[in-house]
Amino acid sequence: MRFGFPLLCLVVVMSISLPTLGSEPFQPPRLKDIAMDRHSVRAGDLSIVNVGPWTPAARKENRPSELWLEYMHGIVDFFATPVPWKELFGPNQNADNYLVNEPLHMKFKTSDSPAVRLVKSRRIDFEKPIPMDMDQVRGREVRFFVWLKGKNAGTPRNCWHGPDMYITFKDAEGNPLAEREGYFQTQGTYPWHCYYQEMFVPREAAG
Repeated sequence: MRFGFPLLCLVVVMSISLPTLGSEPFQPPRLKDIAMDRHSVRAGDLSIVNVGPWTPAARKENRPSELWLEYMHGIVDFFATPVPWKELFGPNQNADNYLVNEPLHMKFKTSDSPAVRLVKSRRIDFEKPIPMDMDQVRGREVRFFVWLKGKNAGTPRNCWHGPDMYITFKDAEGNPLAEREGYFQTQGTYPWHCYYQEMFVPREAAG
């Protein structure tokens, strides 16, 4: 997996459901009318707290308009599997050259995970694969989440020159089977926001 251009990010992965659209106009509930339950998650020595009423069986109900300010399309990453950044760096990569103390404190999520910081046109190609149960995801679509925060990111007036995420699935011999590049089209200076990218996992993909 590769990240490019200036960004600060926190990644959590694996959620395999897609929204459906109804015929009625969407009327978001008011935030003050929603039970803001707190659910703690551990990922190694990292602490993550998800704030909201959503459950795996009720992901789309009671979504206030404020949710779209933090989550792409109002889709939360609560039920995805967190992956600490350090698990993706290989023996030839020095994580200390990339990781910075940039905790996440948002209305619907907090985390003490460090962030990956990329300056100017710097990019990172992680040597290790994203850990996941390949027997579970082969032949299915996986959703990858990433939190982005930018400061003077990208190229002015060119939405294609900004932070992006490149994901590749390979076979046991290391040959690419499927690739997907996600352009977030985010420019300038902006606060933390959770984006996602979906990709079909080939049945021949190796772990």
